[in-house]
Amino acid sequence: MLQNQLHLRSRAENKQISGEKARFIDRLLYLEATPREIAWGRRKVLHVFEPERPGQTRGKSGIAAILAKSKTLERFQDVNLEAAIVNAMCMSRKNKVPKNRGGNSGPPRLGPGAKR
Repeated sequence: MLQNQLHLRSRAENKQISGEKARFIDRLLYLEATPREIAWGRRKVLHVFEPERPGQTRGKSGIAAILAKSKTLERFQDVNLEAAIVNAMCMSRKNKVPKNRGGNSGPPRLGPGAKR
């Protein structure tokens, strides 16, 4: 009885004891079941991936890694932009501080009674 029970998991039709029976392949708006093997045993569908957990029937797409990198890059660019803004604000403040209020361009003079 268990051998005849089929269930669909992650686009793979599995028999509980004997393993995968068919793959479901996207065809525009619907899924089409494709037998896993030809009548004499040659495989029709080769699904190559490294499983990350037990019972995993499909791998991650290549776009998942690209999306993760783009999020990291976006965050890095935001941090760099914030740092550039802070640096620009510091430089503008530094440029606005008057050098000498008295108009002398020499070293500061010490007042009477000051120690050197």
